[in-house]
Amino acid sequence: MSLTNTNTAVICIGSNTADREARVKQAIAAFATLGSIMRQSSIYDNAADNGIDPPYLNTVILLATALSHAELCAKCCHIEAAAGRTPESKARGSVPLDADVVIFNNAVMRPRDYARPYFTMGYKQIVTER
Repeated sequence: MSLTNTNTAVICIGSNTADREARVKQAIAAFATLGSIMRQSSIYDNAADNGIDPPYLNTVILLATALSHAELCAKCCHIEAAAGRTPESKARGSVPLDADVVIFNNAVMRPRDYARPYFTMGYKQIVTER
């Protein structure tokens, strides 16, 4: 993929299913096909925001891509669906994959996620790698 007119995206990836590590790694591989992963945080445990659902494994990546914000968000939805995420699974508290573009070209697109510990932990890691 040509990275002409490269955009940068900070994407938070997470899963709380029994095979969560495999799902997070599969998502990282899927995002690598959409551009170039410039940085990646460690993969770390994080409690569910609601304190009820199973804990998540999360990671944060910095992706350089030729895709627009809308195109990349659509790809996130496709990658989530391919991993088995449905509205019903989310309602049951089972999230095979969650992938959100939190920052795009240095603009915070998801302020709520930006402030959450599951994002800030990984984001701090990729920011301090510079």
